[in-house]
Amino acid sequence: LEFRRVLFRSLMLLGQSVDAYAVLVEGVAMSVAEEREAYKTRLLEFFVLMGDSDEVRAARRALTNALF
Repeated sequence: LEFRRVLFRSLMLLGQSVDAYAVLVEGVAMSVAEEREAYKTRLLEFFVLMGDSDEVRAARRALTNALF
């Protein structure tokens, strides 16, 4: 989880938000139980912080697909 958080932050600082969100969505898709919930919670927190944008809407759709 920590590796993906660091990678997410690095990609965001580089302006690569689509790739950054994909890192955490992939974490949701590849994990189970508490770890999966941690990824989901982190993503939802970032969505609130980043506001409404095309990138956030796309990441929300990807998260929905990863969860179901």
